[in-house]
Amino acid sequence: GNAFKEGMRGRNLKKFLPRAFKKHLCKRVVIWYNKHMQLLQDIFGNIWFQRTIWSIIVALLSLLVYHVISRFLTAKEKKSSRILSEKKNKTFIRMLKSVIGTTIAILTGLTILQIFGINVTSMLAGVGIASIVIGFALQDALKDIIRGFEIVSDGYYEIGDLIKYGDNFGQVLSVTL
Repeated sequence: GNAFKEGMRGRNLKKFLPRAFKKHLCKRVVIWYNKHMQLLQDIFGNIWFQRTIWSIIVALLSLLVYHVISRFLTAKEKKSSRILSEKKNKTFIRMLKSVIGTTIAILTGLTILQIFGINVTSMLAGVGIASIVIGFALQDALKDIIRGFEIVSDGYYEIGDLIKYGDNFGQVLSVTL
C-alpha cells in the first residue's frame, strides 16, 4: 500500500492506473494465450486427430456428392422419358443409384484408408489378383449379374410388375446389384 502511494507522488493517478491495468491485463492475456495455445497445438498437432478430421471431411463430401447425384437422378426419374417406358426408366435410374452409391462408398473407404497411412495401391493390386481368382470361382454368380443387367435392359421385369415364379407371386420393388 505505502509503496504504491510513494510511487504515485508527482504523478496523475488517472493516467497511472490504466497503464498499470493494461500491463497486468497484457501479462494475463499472454499467460492465458501460451497456456491454451500449447493445448490447442497438442490437440491439432496430433496426427491422429488431423487424420480423423480429414476422414470426416472426406466422408461428408462423399455424402454430399451422392446426395447431389441422387437428387439429380430422382428428378430425372420423376420426369417421364419418351424413349423408355416410365417403369423401365425408374428401374434403370434406381439401379444406377445403387451402382453410384456403391462406387462412392468404395472410393470413400479407400481414400480414408489412404489418409490413415495404409498403402492402398498395393491393396488394390492384391484385390485385382484376388478378383481374378474369385471371378473364376464365381463364374455362375457373375453370369447371374450379367443376366440381371439383361433382364433390366430388355425389359423382362420392371419396378411395379407382378411376377410369378413357381407357385409364388410377388411385385418387383427394386432392382439392385
